[in-house]
Amino acid sequence: MLIRSVCRPVTPCSHDLGRLDSSQAEGGHDDGSSVAGLYTIGPLRIADLWESIAIPEIRVQAAALANVGVTNPFELATQSRELFSRGITTSCFGAGLGYDEQLLESMANFGGGNFHFLETMNAIPIVFEREFEELVDIALREVRISIQLPEGIKASVLAGWPNAMDAGCFTISAGSLLAGRTQRFYLRLEFEKGISGKEISIPVTIHGKDQDNCENEAAETIVFKRVSASEEKEIKENKALMKRYVEVEMADRANEALKKEKAGDRIGSSQMMQASIQQYQANMPAGLKSKYEYMVNDLSVGMNEESRKSYHREQYESKRGRAAVRDYPLKMVNGHLLTQVEGKAVLLDTGVPISIGRLPKFHFLNEVHELSREYMGVTLEYLEKMVGTSIDILMGADILKKYCLTIDLPGNRITFSTQPDMKSAERSPMTSFMGTPIVRLSVNGAEQDMYVDTGAKLSYVDKKTAAKLSPVGKEKDFYPGMGEFETQVFEVPFTLGKNHFQLRCGVLPELLETALRMTGKHGIIGAELYQQFIVCLAYPEQAIYLENIR
Repeated sequence: MLIRSVCRPVTPCSHDLGRLDSSQAEGGHDDGSSVAGLYTIGPLRIADLWESIAIPEIRVQAAALANVGVTNPFELATQSRELFSRGITTSCFGAGLGYDEQLLESMANFGGGNFHFLETMNAIPIVFEREFEELVDIALREVRISIQLPEGIKASVLAGWPNAMDAGCFTISAGSLLAGRTQRFYLRLEFEKGISGKEISIPVTIHGKDQDNCENEAAETIVFKRVSASEEKEIKENKALMKRYVEVEMADRANEALKKEKAGDRIGSSQMMQASIQQYQANMPAGLKSKYEYMVNDLSVGMNEESRKSYHREQYESKRGRAAVRDYPLKMVNGHLLTQVEGKAVLLDTGVPISIGRLPKFHFLNEVHELSREYMGVTLEYLEKMVGTSIDILMGADILKKYCLTIDLPGNRITFSTQPDMKSAERSPMTSFMGTPIVRLSVNGAEQDMYVDTGAKLSYVDKKTAAKLSPVGKEKDFYPGMGEFETQVFEVPFTLGKNHFQLRCGVLPELLETALRMTGKHGIIGAELYQQFIVCLAYPEQAIYLENIR
């Protein structure tokens, strides 16, 4: 069952709700946090305000561990449902490792909102911004799917959607639907033996409120036909549907396995997932199977809290069909960009076509990636010596080229997503060669194609360009296969789109410059670019976005 929302989006009212201070609501602390405080004080005041000014939707954010006040998960989820019935959506985010991810997901599910796991505190404003951006795109609120079940049929729904059964009517609470977005619901029906009739009709009605708070309704009937065993064999299986179903079913089972593992049943959790893989492998893409096989191993040896929460978030996204977005801390060390992914120090390098690590595999963003031990003789030990810090993984272009990378060095944040995270910024075309981005820009007045290499400490121009400029100093750098070298440094003016800037540029050794010319490129844009701009390398749409930070 899928719903495609094509209605016009809601336009939020521009009322200033003010801010809840510590005297109005509690939450967000690992050492004695009260989720209930958010519900018994803050939201009730907001609810009163809601009734007086008729705001289309209000979102309450919660980030806490329920160990003070009301701690019963069912009671907290019930409070979320009650608030949702009053038009107040609850979205939850967990920051740090001291929160109960299953509780917060349940509260978000029953409250019609979203659940987020934050890898860095610097992402908190961004997550709030994304949440409120969704308000603009809401087409229908308080969406309910009512399924009238004939006698002898039982129903359940995958992915944790809140549901209820009353007088033969199975109702799914779907929260809000966004304009232009497809939302799929997977319903499991059980037919008792002895149900008569050649056809069984099941009426389905979808209700929701539009921008004007008017009730909208659409109805359809699902018809099941009774067939013989021989006729059943002739029916062609919808493989695309089965793959989508298996992804959600496996996410549901993985979530249950995580609960088992957290309770100490490592063997039971890993056996549960192994049995699920075997049951559904015929309709499981290779990448999905590889991910869950990797998870089986992690379950069997036991997970730390960060890995457990990361896996939980992945299952939540898979169940709800939400695009994966990851925000990680970012810093620059000796001219190189480094982030932290589940406790691992990761060097970001678009200039290297493969990724390097001490282990053969790396689980990242719903995929298991193969890692090499070295590239052109360069190992992690060598990189650590050159950069001057510990490095667990060099993330190369084989992984990076799958995503949009938003590099916000002033905000100490990098975002991996499938859609650009800064569409309002200046956009320029971008191509790539072996995963390394290429942009055309003006270099000291001349149009040139150059590589964008996040792993390059310095930027580089060719000798012809450098000959027209005066050096301002010398610096040492290194390059895979070449080792360490020294170069004169020049202040070079660049123009990319409407952005004008200067970068400190060296000149590559003759062998490297010759190799560069053979690819038709004239230089390299290095890491200094990220000290002047917030940059999005949008690989999927072949574009680069720049936002000036000065």
